Amino acid sequence: MLLLQALRGQTEHGSSLGQWPRSAAIAFRNRVSVLFKRAKRILLFAVQTMAKDFSHDTRDQAAATVTRSSRKMSLVNRRTLPLFDFNAVLFLFGLLGAGTIATAESNTIRSEDGLEAPTVLVLGDSISAAYGMALEQGWVELTERRLQQEWPELEIVNASISGDTSAGGLRRLPTLLETHTPDVVVIELGGNDGLRGYPVPELESNLTAMAKLVREAGSRAMILPMEIPPNYGPRYTSAFRDSFINASKASGAVLGRFLLDGVATESELMQDDGIHPTIAAQPLIADMLEADIRRLLQTALGS
Repeated sequence: MLLLQALRGQTEHGSSLGQWPRSAAIAFRNRVSVLFKRAKRILLFAVQTMAKDFSHDTRDQAAATVTRSSRKMSLVNRRTLPLFDFNAVLFLFGLLGAGTIATAESNTIRSEDGLEAPTVLVLGDSISAAYGMALEQGWVELTERRLQQEWPELEIVNASISGDTSAGGLRRLPTLLETHTPDVVVIELGGNDGLRGYPVPELESNLTAMAKLVREAGSRAMILPMEIPPNYGPRYTSAFRDSFINASKASGAVLGRFLLDGVATESELMQDDGIHPTIAAQPLIADMLEADIRRLLQTALGS
């Protein structure tokens, strides 16, 4: 049952428009996450600014209090922001003004040990967007919870959209890098390019460009290779596979593992469409990628 729908020439979207609301929900959730992080930065900057008139001891105490508060806020479920916190954020936006907010954006929230809270950005398609299940059940959030055992304040920003291509990811990446300043970026794109028969040179060029943008932003990139069914012909299939290898070499990115290895060939681990992994497969995917992402994070953070 290996990618049965793909063998029939169908893509992730198929003929259904039912995934549009889910894509919008994913985008909305990511936007809320961004706003939450900005609110924390603004709150920290505001208190630090007011503390400038205090004595050194008082300022140090205030900074320590804000740091502890920021850490607690980062551990709160991002989907539940108390009403009084929301009102405080609105007040701060009005109090500080546009110029102060822009300055606050440049300040990075730090943990109690003085180190920046690590951020991982996942730029993918439906396989990383938890197609057919709740986001909390997908491999991205499973991996986030596992890595938080080592970095409690770590956040994985899931910027994956069902049906996205390498060209779409390349268009979105600059804004994502500027907004989230991630330490590590996982690029899980290209599957839809292959299923739609897009030219392989374009795919390779897009992957290379994305990885180079990540490197220029001071982050570490990992490209996850994809596979397509053999009915596309040996020439196209081979060139498609090589594009991920070539892109990683040209950009200096880490070449990860095929995240459906050992999954795509097991019918019980694939949804009825034959393209997307089931809920049961998500821990297996997390098992495969967690160690690679951890090593890349350790390198990026110098730990």
